[in-house]
Amino acid sequence: MAKRTRKSALLLVVTMFLTGCKGREGESGNTYRIPPGVTPCLAGDYIIKKAADQAWGVFLVESVVLVDRLAPVNINGSEFVEEIHFHDSTRPEGWHEVHFILTAYKATFRSKEEATQAIEGEKLGEYTEGLCRKATFFPKENCQVYRKNKKLR
Repeated sequence: MAKRTRKSALLLVVTMFLTGCKGREGESGNTYRIPPGVTPCLAGDYIIKKAADQAWGVFLVESVVLVDRLAPVNINGSEFVEEIHFHDSTRPEGWHEVHFILTAYKATFRSKEEATQAIEGEKLGEYTEGLCRKATFFPKENCQVYRKNKKLR
């Protein structure tokens, strides 16, 4: 399998580990929960997702992140501040939603078993890395997580 390289992004991305607790203030800061009905996963997991055409696609979770929208501080775009600082009492839409940084494989499969075999045999083929999708893009009803050396869950 080709080596993956990490690419920098223009957005402020804060990598975090999901603890399974509801968002709350605590000594260690905020904790966040995957929204109800979404497939929970960790970095290194594969998500096998059924598409509208009944084919199964494969995604590798590179990282679980929060994405904060930034607003420019100066006219040349060399400095930014989090957009939340410009809102009085309301939070911007999508503020602090959990996102996944993904590698999406171009191949599709007729079944999740066929997709699993491709993962295990490292025969997923071409891919696009560095995609960012809201966790809600992966609902439980048409997605399953595959962790190498473990079964689908």
